[in-house]
Amino acid sequence: MRNVFLRLFLSIVSITLIILCIQTVLVMTTTNQMRRNWSQEVYQTYLERIKQIVQEEVPPEGWTIDNIWAALLKAADDRISGLLIRNNDGELVASFGKTSRGALLPVPAGKDGSAGEDILQMPNIHNTAAFSQDIDVGSSEEAAAPSSDKSVVVPLTNVKITVIDKGKAPSSGPPPDIRAQDVTGTVELFYSGKKIGSVDVLTFTPMTYKFTSDLVRNYLATFLLTIPIALIVSLILGFFISRRNVRFSESISQALLGLAEGKRNVSLPTTRLPDYKRMLSSISHLDQRLQDHERARQAWLCGISHDLNTPVTSMKLLLDGMEDGIFPIDEQHVRMVGKENALLQRRIQSVVTYSTLQSPDTVATFVDVDSLELIDSVLRQLPPDQAERVDVQVDVPRLSCDVSMMQLACKELVDNALAATEGTVLWKLQAIAAGKGGGGASHSRSFEMDFVNDGVIDTSKVDFFEPWTRGDASRTASGGSGLGLSIVGQVMRQHGGVASIRSLEAMEGTSGKIIVQLVWPENGKAS
Repeated sequence: MRNVFLRLFLSIVSITLIILCIQTVLVMTTTNQMRRNWSQEVYQTYLERIKQIVQEEVPPEGWTIDNIWAALLKAADDRISGLLIRNNDGELVASFGKTSRGALLPVPAGKDGSAGEDILQMPNIHNTAAFSQDIDVGSSEEAAAPSSDKSVVVPLTNVKITVIDKGKAPSSGPPPDIRAQDVTGTVELFYSGKKIGSVDVLTFTPMTYKFTSDLVRNYLATFLLTIPIALIVSLILGFFISRRNVRFSESISQALLGLAEGKRNVSLPTTRLPDYKRMLSSISHLDQRLQDHERARQAWLCGISHDLNTPVTSMKLLLDGMEDGIFPIDEQHVRMVGKENALLQRRIQSVVTYSTLQSPDTVATFVDVDSLELIDSVLRQLPPDQAERVDVQVDVPRLSCDVSMMQLACKELVDNALAATEGTVLWKLQAIAAGKGGGGASHSRSFEMDFVNDGVIDTSKVDFFEPWTRGDASRTASGGSGLGLSIVGQVMRQHGGVASIRSLEAMEGTSGKIIVQLVWPENGKAS
């Protein structure tokens, strides 16, 4: 049972670990996605702001190389960490602000604050300017535009702004001190259809802000704290649940082992779980069935010994009496011996028949047969005076069954009914629609056969389809073996049907009725 405990325990812990891993992945994925969405939203806001400024805030002198920088900086809010300015060749010529981690952006090579370097080129016009590296993001309205020794006013009334993805940034890439993922997007500037430069936009992340950072860190700290707590709780629960299940399994194993060793009324554990209750109910039912089979086996032994011993004893007495001269050896006593021998043969044949029907190798073979021919084949086995007492009512011309088995069952039922009454026996055969009788099966139709005779019998205390059961507790001299209805029950099981017996109490002016009913589905295909 130690292996069972370990399997249950490790299964619970493994499930807990899997759930924690899934939660960790979800938290990390959600956090990264939130940061990306936040950066993209900031970038899109910056882009829309640039478009708005270029279109709506055109200065009196028009857009020039000098004042376009103020527009680029003015469009940045406090979520923009820095800007990288490139010329039309993709070379870095100016930088403003810092990275999202707080590091100042690198100064482009040669930009030491002196003039003389080309920054942006426009058709047939060159402008040189020096840029300050200390302009703070978010203060663009107060930032001075780049100074120029040779300032040339060139209207940029045809400025067009387009957007490209980070993956399509200039081939030169960001400076070595800046990671590629720090660049959220790139804004390209066009003049008269010709690219004059571009701006790489760097943004802060939600973690840059103390309130957001503290909130996320506290959330992550709480989550990380729950991981060992969850593991400890799962270990404790896994231990107790596994131990309880192992104890329950051991009790079930001991109970089944006791049943296998022949013990009855075995002790079973108690539980509140519905599934375990059904399991215990099944074991209790198995215990009861084994007790029933034990009683049936004892009844078999007692019944066989009694029923076979009775005619044997009678024959022995007759033969001993004739041998000792007490009984004369004449035709009458020879017939008496022959009668007891015939009774012995019938009872032996009943035992053989019942045993054969119980064999798993016995299977009913269904054929289509004429109803009246089947009934006539049974009645021809009866003495003429007995056959005349049977009232036959047939409502279906043909039926489906195993002919030899059905003849055997009908013969037993007719013999029992004729022996139980001196009046007429009703034998009725009919077909019933799908879903009626036999538990309401979903087959196309079923057959119903009723045998009715006068009499009253208590059907609540005795299962008449068990071996050696008789309506009268005392044995009679009728020669019955007590296996007739048992054989009928086995025949019905072979046909996928049911056999039942009920008694109707006598009403005023009428006598009581005993009804034995056989119901089986066509072709034996009951659902």
